[in-house]
Amino acid sequence: MAITPLKELEIDGTIINPIEETSPPIPNEMFRFRQYNELWTLAGTNQHLPNVVGELTKIQGSNLEDLSCDEKITLYLLLADGKNVRVMVWDACALEFRKLYATIVGKATILIITAVNPKSY
Repeated sequence: MAITPLKELEIDGTIINPIEETSPPIPNEMFRFRQYNELWTLAGTNQHLPNVVGELTKIQGSNLEDLSCDEKITLYLLLADGKNVRVMVWDACALEFRKLYATIVGKATILIITAVNPKSY
């Protein structure tokens, strides 16, 4: 992973105000990747949108090479605990995935998917 330094952007009229030490701290948001049993517990509750990381093992969908198509795609991920899950992607996300797919064909791929709404079928 390459770490790039932050650059200060200077735009005419920009005023940078120092932050006072008494300001409340900004909380850090972290990824919390869920295992299969945690996803199963959350399935159908619509109470929490967990994050998932897994190896992409299979893709099902039509028109995968058509970068203008937004039809549903089904992704199969192998989670770290050895369980397989199905992730369905629709509309704008499916369109964006098709663009990504064009660059990953034939490569081992690990996906991080945020804000998953787990369901059981």
